[in-house]
Amino acid sequence: MLELTESIAREPFTEAELSAAKAYFLTQYEQMLADPERVAYNLSEAIALGDWRMLFQQRDRIAASKLEDVNRVAADFWLETNRTLGVFEPEQKPMRSPEQRQATVAEAMQGFAAKTAIDQGEAFEVSPSHIKARLRKDVLAPALTLQSIRKRNASNLVVLQANLRYGNLKDLQHQSDAAGLAIAMLSRGIVGQSKKAYAEAMTALKATWGIQGGAEGLTLSLRLPADRFEEGLSLLFLALSKPAFEQAEFEELKASAIASIESSRQDPQAIAFRTMSAKLSSYPKGDPRYVPSFEESIQTLKTMQLHEVKAFWDRFVRPGPMAVSVIGDLSAERLHQALMAFWKQWNLDRPPLVGYERIERPALDLKPQAQRIMTPEKKNAIWLAQRRFELGDNVRSYQALRLAIRIFSGGGSPTGRLWDRVREKEGLSYGVGGSLSGGEPGRAASLMFYAIFAPQNLERLQQLMREEFERAVAQGFDASELEKAKQGLEAEINLAWAQESVLAGTLNWLEEQSRTVDHLQAMRDLRTSIQLEEVNEAFRRYVRLNDLVTIMAGDFTSKKNP
Repeated sequence: MLELTESIAREPFTEAELSAAKAYFLTQYEQMLADPERVAYNLSEAIALGDWRMLFQQRDRIAASKLEDVNRVAADFWLETNRTLGVFEPEQKPMRSPEQRQATVAEAMQGFAAKTAIDQGEAFEVSPSHIKARLRKDVLAPALTLQSIRKRNASNLVVLQANLRYGNLKDLQHQSDAAGLAIAMLSRGIVGQSKKAYAEAMTALKATWGIQGGAEGLTLSLRLPADRFEEGLSLLFLALSKPAFEQAEFEELKASAIASIESSRQDPQAIAFRTMSAKLSSYPKGDPRYVPSFEESIQTLKTMQLHEVKAFWDRFVRPGPMAVSVIGDLSAERLHQALMAFWKQWNLDRPPLVGYERIERPALDLKPQAQRIMTPEKKNAIWLAQRRFELGDNVRSYQALRLAIRIFSGGGSPTGRLWDRVREKEGLSYGVGGSLSGGEPGRAASLMFYAIFAPQNLERLQQLMREEFERAVAQGFDASELEKAKQGLEAEINLAWAQESVLAGTLNWLEEQSRTVDHLQAMRDLRTSIQLEEVNEAFRRYVRLNDLVTIMAGDFTSKKNP
């Protein structure tokens, strides 16, 4: 068999053999195209390669194959030096796993009895007016604010989210790297209890939890049965106030972080987004808003010492502005007692050392530019375009632009003109869209568009994007598109607020912006009243392709598809 496979140079294929092979594969294609299930499966494989039309391109290439090309490829690749050989040598009494008989469905389900139905909780309307009617706000201490909605969630779970803010621009200079590691270490055990033991204790309470954050603040999250709330909250706050900072855990954390960055160094998407972030946030090194390169991050991780990380926690992670939101069937008295028991002790043990002041993130003066980054041998590429500008999220033009972006690029959902043209009609991308974010006090508004595609299709992709941007500016949108965008956006927001964790996060966000739930209703009313001409004007004013910073990352040495 090996001799036959590797003898093509001496005995090449014949025209008759090629014709027979073509007939076989083309017949397989015809039968596949008559089966919707197989069509869907094979199309998904082609899409994963970057273009759904590759399924049909492969068929056409088989039909057009020439004998000299087939023989050339076989001679080039069917070589002894290019093979992996495995040999099976049977034994007289081989060791085998016992044979397992597959039980029938009836056998598997015999004797099964469903457990008691899960408590579905109460139906809860997520309109701003209803949220406001059920919301209770308490200022428990000068820096501690609690917002709570008493309602019975599914399985009688309680959801808590707490945002702690600390530091200021001056004191946070050269602290970002230590901050990230310090917050990550909070999840790796407490004094007297290892990471494993701590996690097991939380699991015993049927709790899910998390701690995330960085140089300017952190977020605590907790979800557990109502009757375990006090125990779970106490454990969570111990991670904040009495972390272990074990050397072995620290070394493991650093190794994991370095490995993660290393795996991203040649990834087109990771490279593009980090490069874009650095351009849009071009602050001096040491500023908490500075975005380091992959190489800088790796070098910093390698040299960072545990005492530096612990020093950040000791100085900054102390009582400061904390917004807490709780959604679940708990009385206000239980919540107050549980929170204040921790807060009072924490202030006694670790009084504040550094004052908090929010760090502004205005739009920087950045000229439009385009950059192409090579990532050799990567099958996918990314086109990324972004712009930041000053526009408050509570004005009509911002909300009009939000609707325009939803019509044009989906606004985070797989819809919109870009999706319809680039993804559905042309098949050039399996991921394309855009979004509008920011705009709250102290933060610039940010426009972003992206497309993920096969690198050989770059020129065609750029042409399509340019055509769609120009068409939207020249022709605008129509009334049906606007109505669909309004309905879709409100439905999406309602769906998000129906998740207790999202609603809790929204309440904390409002508190940090010195806003109330009335803001949510005001923005909803504003969007409802926006007219088509406002949407078109907002797009023409703020969305100009030539004003965007554009980054393309991929292996663009590939030849264009014929």
